[in-house]
Amino acid sequence: MVVDAASGQNLVLRYEYDGSTVAMTKQLACDKAKVAAEMAVQTLIEQSGG
Repeated sequence: MVVDAASGQNLVLRYEYDGSTVAMTKQLACDKAKVAAEMAVQTLIEQSGG
């Protein structure tokens, strides 16, 4: 997942699954990547004073 964070800057998030824990579907991996990206963007907003 790529997020356009600011002019000229991108946040790239990749969620990997190695098969060693709970069953994982492509949809579940995408959902987890989305949540992680939302948390990362929220952190960037908070750190920028927004």
